[in-house]
Amino acid sequence: MKSALQNTYNLLKYKNRLTIGYFGGSITSGNSAKHIIENGKIVPEKQGSITNSYVNRTSAWIKELFPNAVIETVNAGVSDTHTQLGLYRLESTLMNTNGHNMPDLVFIEFT
Repeated sequence: MKSALQNTYNLLKYKNRLTIGYFGGSITSGNSAKHIIENGKIVPEKQGSITNSYVNRTSAWIKELFPNAVIETVNAGVSDTHTQLGLYRLESTLMNTNGHNMPDLVFIEFT
């Protein structure tokens, strides 16, 4: 029996493709990556970048490990949402009713 992560690896290695879904709130949407925080406080004169979000960094890391694979990233993060609200938007924002492939691997974050 293969595990879910083994199936993910096989898609990347043998089929050279993967669709990654990210589902969650503001951390997933990347809003917090736009800020620089020092000593627990936002430093207004310093600007962060959405490139530093965990979604972009994780996808970039997987692309680096499998450079020949076509990797589609679906970011279904919406600020100020919680788990209950997330359940109502699961199909419309993450599943393939939104015009992208059905995710093969999904990361979920709600606080």
